[in-house]
Amino acid sequence: MSKNRPSLVSVVLRKGESQQSLLKRFLKKCKKDNVLEEIFKKGNTRRHCKKSIKERMKRQEAERRRRAEEIKLNKRSRKREYSGNS
Repeated sequence: MSKNRPSLVSVVLRKGESQQSLLKRFLKKCKKDNVLEEIFKKGNTRRHCKKSIKERMKRQEAERRRRAEEIKLNKRSRKREYSGNS
């Protein structure tokens, strides 16, 4: 599924299929298409999501910030090395 395209997950009740199995199939498709992750993305804080998902997203966000800060520091140190040797 592309990032900017809305998800169109749908299921049709099969002949002789129970509603339980229909719901199970629907949830399986949603998981496969990462629909729940899109719903609970950063900035969409009004919706309820499981504590484990919140913690995972928090760890991922912290890791992104750490990497960005590390890259910034590396660039600064390289600039100092080049400007100091001239």
